[in-house]
Amino acid sequence: MTGHDVHSFGVPVSNPDMFWFGTLDDVHWFADPADDRYADDVELRWDRMVDPLASVTEALRAGDWTAHPDGGFVIAVVISGLSVEEESVIVSLFSGHPIQADPWDTELTDGRHRTWGFWSYDPGLVLPFESRLLGDEKIVGDPEYTPPHLTAPLRTDHRDEASEQLPQLPTGVVERSPRYVAALTRLARSEDVS
Repeated sequence: MTGHDVHSFGVPVSNPDMFWFGTLDDVHWFADPADDRYADDVELRWDRMVDPLASVTEALRAGDWTAHPDGGFVIAVVISGLSVEEESVIVSLFSGHPIQADPWDTELTDGRHRTWGFWSYDPGLVLPFESRLLGDEKIVGDPEYTPPHLTAPLRTDHRDEASEQLPQLPTGVVERSPRYVAALTRLARSEDVS
């Protein structure tokens, strides 16, 4: 593992409105993945990654990004002393491989190792999550992924899920995630597609 000198780079984010921000107290699925995903020769220093992660998370939460000419957005970050693998873990939380879940989900299909690593070090750390529901809804609107005969029933299911879960969101999630709450509200108020 090789550390880097101080350098800056941009963390890409495709759709900031799809992210919500939570702590261990806001979720129902935290568990030790205990499957030795990371090889013995890759030692991740979760404690060293916390400050850069918190910086990027806060920038995303606060809307401190710039539009990228090729689409999406970029958050500028300055990092020092992290390995390439550690930088990749941080970037993965925002782009390419974000943890996809909603606060009411009871399990994760991806992100167990990253949440375990960070929250084992600091359970109060605010992590970014890309909404599974809003991501599914985006795919439903794309005819390349969803046959037309399934669009209306899926949209209705998504609208109903958003309507049911909005009043039950943890207070901390609501306070930290206004764009996410607004996107869920728009979905909950949307009309059926025929």
